[in-house]
Parts: sequence; C-alpha cells; structure tokens
Amino acid sequence: MKKYLKRLFIIGLIILISGCVEKHDNDDVKLFIATNIGITDYSISNNYTEHVDEDGYKDKLWKVHDNKNDFDFYVIDDYHWGYESVSNSLKSNYYDAFYLKERKNIKTDYKITYINNSEYDGYDNITLKCEFNDRYELEKCYKSLSTISNYFGNRSDISYMIKYTSTGAIPGDIKDNSIDEFGVLYGLESEFDHLLNKYLYFGISNNIDSIISDMTKEEYKSVIDSNEAVRVYKYDDDKPKNLTKKYDDIYVNMYTNQISVSSLYKLFKAENYNVVGDLHNYKLYYNDITYEFADDFIEYNDNNEPEYYYIENGYKKKFSEYYSWNRGFNQFALEKIFNLKVHFIDNEHIGNYNIQY
Repeated sequence: MKKYLKRLFIIGLIILISGCVEKHDNDDVKLFIATNIGITDYSISNNYTEHVDEDGYKDKLWKVHDNKNDFDFYVIDDYHWGYESVSNSLKSNYYDAFYLKERKNIKTDYKITYINNSEYDGYDNITLKCEFNDRYELEKCYKSLSTISNYFGNRSDISYMIKYTSTGAIPGDIKDNSIDEFGVLYGLESEFDHLLNKYLYFGISNNIDSIISDMTKEEYKSVIDSNEAVRVYKYDDDKPKNLTKKYDDIYVNMYTNQISVSSLYKLFKAENYNVVGDLHNYKLYYNDITYEFADDFIEYNDNNEPEYYYIENGYKKKFSEYYSWNRGFNQFALEKIFNLKVHFIDNEHIGNYNIQY
C-alpha cells in the first residue's frame, strides 16, 4: 500500500511539473506563421536551437527567413510557469525584426524610441515611444507615430506611447487608455483633437502653468465643459445627494478619481485649512498633525516602479494602503483623514445630484 501511494505521489508530481506542455514541430510553426503573421513566402530551418531562459526553462527557437522582405526572424516555443504548472506556447519577434529592418525607410519628423518588451527582443510585442514638451511637439509625435502605424498597418504587436517630459511634469510610465495622471498617452486610437484635449485636461487637473498658459479661453472652456471633466463638489452632511458648493477651479484626474497634490492645495485653501507653501510643495497643520505634500515625493522600488507618498509628522505614508502607485487621495480618504465632505463628479453625471448652491 505504501509503495502504491508513493507511486501515485511521484506520478502526480511529474504531472504537476510537466503541466500542460505541448510538443511543437515545424508543422506547428508553419501553422503559427500562417495564423499570426500571414506571410507565405518564407524559409524555415529544419532544426531548432535551444536556449535556457532566465527562469531555467529550455526554450526552442526556429529561425525563419522572410524571402519577400529579406530578413530573419524567430519563432520561439516559450516554456514558462502557468497558473499551476509549466506550460508552453509559440511566439514570434516578426514585427520587431521587421521594424528594425524597415525603420530607415520610414521618414518621420520626430525622434522615436524603440523599446523591447520581453526577455527576447520584441517577442510578442514592441513599444515605440515619442517624448514631447508642449502641445506642438505632441502633434509632431502623433504624426510621426501615425506614419509608422500606417506603414505597418493596425497591428496589436506594436504599441505606441507618447510621454510628456517637460520640466516639472509628473513623471512615471503607468498605462492608461489615453492621457493619465502621469503624463503618458497610449495608443493612436483617438483623433488628434481628442488626444490634445486629454493633454490639456491633464495640465488643468495638475495645475501645470506651462500647459494652461498655452491655451486659449475657448480651449480652456471646451475642456472643462466636456463630459469627462471631473469637478469637486461639497455636499450636505445629512443628504449626500445634495450639493451645496462647487469649486470652480479644482479638477480631478478623470481616470483614477484621485485629486492631485496641487488641486488638494486649492481645496484646503478654499476650506480655510492652515496651509503654508505653494501649489506644488506645502505643509498642512491639522488636528495637531503636520502633513507635507509635494509633486516630487516619489520613490522607486526594486522594479524601478514609482511609488508616491506624503509625510505625516515626519513619516512617509502612501496615498493608499493598497496601491503604492496612487498619486493622490480619493474622496473617501479626504473625508476620513481631513473631514472634507466632497464628491468627485464628472459633467456627464452631475444631473444625478441635487444642486443646492
């Protein structure tokens, strides 16, 4: 009986280690190329080579030559730990290799940075990044990346990132659908005017003078009147649906519903809290506690990911106990910590509330 149980344990262990592994050969690679790449004129090596990855798994690589476009790429049988066991799948660096070959033939007006997104250069996907300092450079970035996108077609293998890098801007590379609180634009799905509005709203909600001063009055009004703009409202303590005050010049990030350090300064001042400093670097004295806030209160963890904090009586604290990348408080934290009874409401949903002011 003991021998039988031991044998069952060993068999189970082997199944766990081997997991959902499929054996792939040249025919599988050809099917992968036909399904995922779509080229027909190519040559493939008869034998694969092996490569031990950083996790110790032995991957297989087939070298393929695109005869029509005259360049080499690879298809890899990638072994990795799945949810509960080892698994494998075929991947390719085709568009990575294609881009590196063809980029000299693509004429753009602005510098494009090529980023590899995996352990093997470009397997699965690549990112092309363009950095800008103002709205005019943003347009150049957009046109340059659009030129590349049009050249290669609408491929999910290629991602496009546009990053605002002006001095004093809020840094970071956290993804979002369009422009987020960290100054990053992702994708070219939107028309340029829509992308520009996201950038302008980013400047308004973070009180960046260089962006705001470059707007016309008509542009400013158009941005803050858009359905996506999120304003701050004070509400009746007994009836949360009743809004008793609107803060005209305070806006909140439209994706995260977190208030920036500078907009929080405006809110403290509007409610006559004891604040010393300026929009982007200040101290708050409240309930015998000294709080410090600044745009550049940022640390980077071991993965080089940004983590944001404020200071409470000399000790660093995260804006959220759950998410270290949060860059500001949400409305619930404002009530809990500072007794500020406010709602963050976008223009599209303001009709769901009772206006009492």
